[in-house]
Amino acid sequence: MHESLDPELARELNEKPLPPPVVPIFDIHMHSASPQATAAYVRAARKYGVVGAVNMTFGGMASALREHFGDFFVPCGWPIWQHGKEEPPDWDWFGQEWVDGLTEKVHAGMRFIKTKLVPRPDGPTPIWLDDPRLAAMFAQCEALRLPVQVHAAQPDRWWRSKLKADMCGPKSAYLDQVERVMRNHPRLRVLSVHMGSSPEDLKYLARLMETYPNYHIDTSATKWTVRELSAKPAESRAFFIDHAERICFGSDLVVQEGAPDSYYTSRFHVQRTMWETGVRGRSMIRDPDADPDGPYLNGLALPADVLTRLYRDNARRLLAEVAVEAVSKS
Repeated sequence: MHESLDPELARELNEKPLPPPVVPIFDIHMHSASPQATAAYVRAARKYGVVGAVNMTFGGMASALREHFGDFFVPCGWPIWQHGKEEPPDWDWFGQEWVDGLTEKVHAGMRFIKTKLVPRPDGPTPIWLDDPRLAAMFAQCEALRLPVQVHAAQPDRWWRSKLKADMCGPKSAYLDQVERVMRNHPRLRVLSVHMGSSPEDLKYLARLMETYPNYHIDTSATKWTVRELSAKPAESRAFFIDHAERICFGSDLVVQEGAPDSYYTSRFHVQRTMWETGVRGRSMIRDPDADPDGPYLNGLALPADVLTRLYRDNARRLLAEVAVEAVSKS
């Protein structure tokens, strides 16, 4: 389902085009589909200065996208342990399959894997991130310096309104599993998506940044991120400046068949406005979880050097440090 835009504010997409960004942007988190549908994402991305992306995809789709878009996309593997999917019949076999296949997948071009371990609407995740059966896979990721994207929790407002707390447990339990994995695997490079699942609590994120040198976050889930950071723009700006080396640009755009270009351009427009300007106003993306008179967009006007790291350098470093030479020798 395509989310609608505020019609007046959506005119900005055509009437007030943004200037080129300070550096080309790399989107570290999106979900592709067929090449035909993904073309709309690529058109919007290029319009806003985005020159590449890490995409979650399955099967032979990565090669099909490569045929259509060259090296625009960097593949991200996705072991399916997520809400709404059927559980593997044998977790031990499933985990070992990924251990055995990681080297081959990296050799074929994969540069990330993703894990999504959020609760189901009526109960907890079927397996925790620090389950001993997954430890060998994370150890292999350490050896290959293969970064792991982690989606650990949902927005606070979502937790209160859409989940059964008595069955799912507290949000803190899902965040704690990420920290346990980082303690167990200190060399594992983690990208915790959606602002670490906690844009509501920047002090928590700052503690993780200071405690775990391989912990990174991205700005994906545009509505959620913009809503929560706009509620505290001064604190948010200071956080981005203090931790500029560990925050990556991400859209979390999910390519959908038949979606209008504005579905994609709106996310890029809102995020770039948020990071580059000091605007005080409304977001063009309708947000059912916002306050009644919202959603607000209170920009952070980040310095150019912070934007350079956010838009390009941090993602480039994460991707470049994958130990391809270790793969070649194996």
